[in-house]
Amino acid sequence: MDLYKAVLLGVLFSAVSAGVLDEYAKTEGARIMSILKREYSVGTVLECAIKCNAETAFTCRSFIYIEKDQECLTIPANTKTEHVLRRTSTALYEKKVYLMECVNGIGMDYRGTKSKTKSGKTCQRWASKYPHNPNMTPSTHPNADLESNFCRNPDGDSKGPWCYTRDPETRWETCNVQDCSASKPPTVVELTCSTGDGVAYRGTVAVTTSGKACQAWAAQTPQKHNRTPDNYPSNGLDLNYCRNPDNERMPWCYTTDPETRWEYCKVPSCGDVPGPVSAGVLDEYAKTEGARIMSILKREYSVGTVLECAIKCNAETAFTCRSFIYIEKDQECLTIPANTKTEHVLRRTSTALYEKKVYLMECVNGIGMDYRGTKSKTKSGKTCQRWASKYPHNPNMTPSTHPNADLESNFCRNPDGDSKGPWCYTRDPETRWETCNVQDCSASKPPTVVELTCSTGDGVAYRGTVAVTTSGKACQAWAAQTPQKHNRTPDNYPSNGLDLNYCRNPDNERMPWCYTTDPETRWEYCKVPSCGDVPGPASKPPTVVEELTCSTGDGVAYRGTVAVTTSGKACQAWAAQTPQKHNRTPDNYPSNGLDLNYCRNPDNERMPWCYTTDPETRWEYCKVPSCGDVPGPASKPPTVVELTCSTGDGVAYRGTVAVTTSGKACQAWAAQTPQKHNRTPDNYPSNGLDLNYCRNPDNERMPWCYTTDPETRWEYCKVPSCGDVPGPGSVMSSHGQSYHCYADDTQLLFSSPPPF
Repeated sequence: MDLYKAVLLGVLFSAVSAGVLDEYAKTEGARIMSILKREYSVGTVLECAIKCNAETAFTCRSFIYIEKDQECLTIPANTKTEHVLRRTSTALYEKKVYLMECVNGIGMDYRGTKSKTKSGKTCQRWASKYPHNPNMTPSTHPNADLESNFCRNPDGDSKGPWCYTRDPETRWETCNVQDCSASKPPTVVELTCSTGDGVAYRGTVAVTTSGKACQAWAAQTPQKHNRTPDNYPSNGLDLNYCRNPDNERMPWCYTTDPETRWEYCKVPSCGDVPGPVSAGVLDEYAKTEGARIMSILKREYSVGTVLECAIKCNAETAFTCRSFIYIEKDQECLTIPANTKTEHVLRRTSTALYEKKVYLMECVNGIGMDYRGTKSKTKSGKTCQRWASKYPHNPNMTPSTHPNADLESNFCRNPDGDSKGPWCYTRDPETRWETCNVQDCSASKPPTVVELTCSTGDGVAYRGTVAVTTSGKACQAWAAQTPQKHNRTPDNYPSNGLDLNYCRNPDNERMPWCYTTDPETRWEYCKVPSCGDVPGPASKPPTVVEELTCSTGDGVAYRGTVAVTTSGKACQAWAAQTPQKHNRTPDNYPSNGLDLNYCRNPDNERMPWCYTTDPETRWEYCKVPSCGDVPGPASKPPTVVELTCSTGDGVAYRGTVAVTTSGKACQAWAAQTPQKHNRTPDNYPSNGLDLNYCRNPDNERMPWCYTTDPETRWEYCKVPSCGDVPGPGSVMSSHGQSYHCYADDTQLLFSSPPPF
């Protein structure tokens, strides 16, 4: 079996991907100022890549493709920040191999720009014959990229890249190029405030000085780069936090704005004296407030902080520590080997359960070498043998031979990278080993069960569209892993309705909740509509106080759910103090309906408004539906029937869903960034193109919107359905014009949409 596995593993690792463009890293709207270049007229970007690969005038490291002109420029140099200019319809493609400033193995494929030896001597040019006459030159080794005086390894020297030196006394010497596979060096002092140039800064600021969101260091969209956690393992390139990996004058980050490659960040300063140390140990754990596990096997410690408790768990020697409990009030730490099971969770104030995220995943990604779940039966139903046992089979993979594979108990694992996934030795003497039946994380969802748009009991069946917490924080999409990493994903909980970023209760909490988009707040409960304690589809209870969902006069009585300003900025929750600090809070203005982050007028402004989540814009007015100019609480005037659920193709839908089926935020119809378009409120005045709500102005098969993701122009939306039977508000067509029909036989003429 083991020989068979070795062969399979070899085949797996020898697989290669095809495609010339895969060799290149792309930067939109950029070009290099280079004197040495060649120009070609080509039809496609692929043809340009082929031209670069076939270049004979020089070693082509980069090319620029100008789509509008179908122009191709091949150039020998890679990008430097100071050489990049922005230009529309232009993209820079750089060979990835030249961006890698570290070596794999002995570095025969190293193509970086190091040009000094370990002792600091400058390298001689490979084509030069002074001061040394080399026997390895660009002509003798044409495929070794012996250009300039960069360190290379043309002869496969076991010590790695080297060069002839410019010191007449030293013919050649090895270069000091970092190993790509090197483990992270011991953690240095890490500061949550900045001293000097901020190289040691490890705080959580993730926005630039101009307010642009930072791109994750591990991501390559929209900015492609080589400042990755793998290339800079000791620089704390976690998530999208501002850092200074390359000795800039202060911390910075790549931005999520395709038009702005990078900017400096404004991080807290602590002067020139190093301050307290922070650590990322807690990122390995998922936290459950007020919970603990009933476990006999545990160890107790007295600690000062939750971080110390996490360190104790990681260093545990008595057993494999999978979870720990931290009791803040008593500063007590309990390390335990088991992860939580629902029936073992007890609620207790001042107590939190922290579980290693890797042990919560009961499905596999790829071949599942990182699977740490608790499956212990094979596909045919055979019970697994303990990895440490020698009966009935004497294993050659044990906890001692594979100490990092977590071969404890008899759980299915994949210590040798078997292409079929996790497996185990079996307790059947006739079957030495067999693959386990562990679900693939990418498996499709099972059929949907009955779903409620209001909450009963603990709200497990709630399937409404509330997507904000009780304190007003926006919910993170369940399928996303940023900023919160977790295992409550649609793949792991396929029957729990984890759609988009809607509040749900997949794990039997006391009420629906969600992970938040605030890096400082992992999760919070949500305030969702209640339909009482009797389960089943229920209509909304009668509203106690008459509240207006349209604005009259100055809109003081407005209680609708618009939560975006006239310029498209998201509103900050009234109960929140970040990024805007203020005193218009629900406690200070209890009768003004300051719920969540909805637009209101608590202080007699000329119309409803809100504080914004943009640090650069304190507040703005909102565009809310108008019921007329007569001030005072008034019943709605006769309005056009507008549906908050979808019938047919959803042309009459006027609800407030503003997120696509894949979880992308909708762009405001009046905005032209990042998507430029002609479906504007001015061009389609009767189609309800308010704010960024999903609509169907052009007779698509269902409501849709342009997205705020520069890579995705538009997507359909998942809006509530009123059923398949046309009712009040359905659409019929006559002579190229669309009409909305209502129960009182009135009609509203819709103009045919203008062409693209």
